Amino acid sequence: MNLAITLKSATYLQKEFSSDEIKSILKNDIVFSFRTHKPFALLLFIHDVHKNFIQIHIADGTNVVLIYNFHQKIIVRKIDIGKILTNGHPVQIKIAHQQNHTLFTANKDFVVIPLMKAMKDNRESSSDTSLIEIENDQMIGFKSTVSKNQMFIGGIESSELIHSIPGFIGCIQGLMIGEQLLDLKQWATEIKEQNTTKSDHIKVGCKMLCDDMPCNNGGTCTEDWEHESTICD
Repeated sequence: MNLAITLKSATYLQKEFSSDEIKSILKNDIVFSFRTHKPFALLLFIHDVHKNFIQIHIADGTNVVLIYNFHQKIIVRKIDIGKILTNGHPVQIKIAHQQNHTLFTANKDFVVIPLMKAMKDNRESSSDTSLIEIENDQMIGFKSTVSKNQMFIGGIESSELIHSIPGFIGCIQGLMIGEQLLDLKQWATEIKEQNTTKSDHIKVGCKMLCDDMPCNNGGTCTEDWEHESTICD
């Protein structure tokens, strides 16, 4: 099983799940790490047909942002981890559910947030506009009808969702939902078998040239994932 994928340009991985599967995913702990130079990009978006969702993205060059719904209410939390976010160093994200609260962690920084397991179900109204309208350019919104339970990694393409968040460029690795480590290589293989142009922009593994070939004289190395080269400043 390969635990990492590199998105060489703004593209995405996507997978559909059954109702029971997505319910478990939305209620379980989430752990993964990433490396990038992008200041603003989507990392992960998970949703069900009842418009329960978890969104994780990076913004403003220093912030890791978590947005999710607590029943009908939308909760937004940010962790400012500084310039390490965009210098290509590993950043680990963790959402860990405790008995009465949830811990949202980015590297060594964390915030305590309301328990994320409180979701709408099919007996509750889905007409709350706070889950349909986009409050700002950093929030993904739903159209009136949602027919699929889905997970998106690195970007989104869906006729049922509204968004303006750029796609992620860099590597994502070790994505674990609960105790299950997701096989991102298999996801990438499935995309390749569909003969889509997306497969040209997805590479298995997370090997950075800057690690093996750092810049001379203390220069700053920037990974050019698309062209598999580096830039020294």
